[in-house]
Amino acid sequence: MSGKTLFDKYSVLITLCIRFAKCFPKKFRKMMLEHNRYKNGIIGIAIRYIWLASLAKSIGKNVSVFPMVLIKYPENLEIGDNVSIQSMCVIAAAGGIKIGNDVSIAYGTTVLSTTHTFEKCDTPIKYQTIESKTTTINNDNWIGCNVTIIGGCTIGEGSVIGANSTVTKNIPPFSVAVGSPAKVIKCRK
Repeated sequence: MSGKTLFDKYSVLITLCIRFAKCFPKKFRKMMLEHNRYKNGIIGIAIRYIWLASLAKSIGKNVSVFPMVLIKYPENLEIGDNVSIQSMCVIAAAGGIKIGNDVSIAYGTTVLSTTHTFEKCDTPIKYQTIESKTTTINNDNWIGCNVTIIGGCTIGEGSVIGANSTVTKNIPPFSVAVGSPAKVIKCRK
């Protein structure tokens, strides 16, 4: 049975669990999301979904967050329907992250939403300002293994980002981009 079929079958129960989870203080819900990071199997995915849904700005149906995914600042995270975030990913949403529908994020990917400033040479970089920059991954994207997406980037609809790439600027819709920094090598349309 597919994840979508299972989600549809148990959607009423999942919705009730989310409503119950929202009764707890935010700090407790964040702790529970972190505590359940390593649970395997479909039960682990369901538990993470419930706690994440109680915290996220918005979350769609059939979102699979696999074990060992680190999600920071979930209250600034928007996720669409049918999204898969594989193991060992880091989603750091301090500045806001938007993930559209039908997105696959492969193992070990890091999605950031902040950047350091470094213009003042008389101040150590670690003490300079951190800028929040919303990162957007539009609908129908495939993000390969070990990709890094820098804060403020937008990946256009229907794009593929190759494994081990670093996205430092916007990627147009229906592009295939690879490398560090990622460069468009092909248009899918």
